[in-house]
Amino acid sequence: MQSLTLIDQFLSAPARNDGCFNRYQLQGALAATLSCPEAISDIDIGLMVLDDDEEAAHAWFAIDGDLRSAWVSLSNEMSDALVQETYNLYEALALPLDISEPTEALCQWCDGYLRGYLLSEPAWVQTYEELKPHDPRFFEMEREHRAFLGMVNALAEWKKTLVANDNPAQLQQKFPELLNGINGCVRQFYSLALALEDAYVNSKQGSLFEDDLPTCGRNDACPCGSGKKYKKCCLQ
Repeated sequence: MQSLTLIDQFLSAPARNDGCFNRYQLQGALAATLSCPEAISDIDIGLMVLDDDEEAAHAWFAIDGDLRSAWVSLSNEMSDALVQETYNLYEALALPLDISEPTEALCQWCDGYLRGYLLSEPAWVQTYEELKPHDPRFFEMEREHRAFLGMVNALAEWKKTLVANDNPAQLQQKFPELLNGINGCVRQFYSLALALEDAYVNSKQGSLFEDDLPTCGRNDACPCGSGKKYKKCCLQ
């Protein structure tokens, strides 16, 4: 993936802050921020990834820069994989099929997902609070969401998780189940966020902007020609 390689070179440069994300944390954070009922701005994501490094941010957000193009391409590729339900951690992180414990890359991806989720958490909390009184299924969805985040946290801090567990050997045996559960939940909660955001957008299009908005889907290329997804560009 050429776009990820270019971004990785930038993130791993000696000039970056110590708190700057690596490529695996970036991928996890991107998966989390794409899975949000409301669009999260690229600026907020970029500053989180770069550890608020203003100098690096100038290069990251340069409109005509290679980094900007690579970021748009990476975001679009992951969004497409999530929409098509083909995204999986085995392929994204080159994990062996017989993996028996988290690799460093997987732990870092999970760390990035949790940190990316912090940007989307307010939108999720508001969504659940608004919908639970109208549809009791959202009580269960919220519980499942918390359980999913708990699994991600367990893998992010795997060694600490094993030490704190009463039966670490049994937990170690269940690692493949945890990984497969996370794989499925990443796609599940992206799909839920997609459905919730589409419902909101459709209500706005129908009531306020029916004659003004272009007739394209939120995951289509934006008609302004930026190369970004419509949802990440003029729809915001």
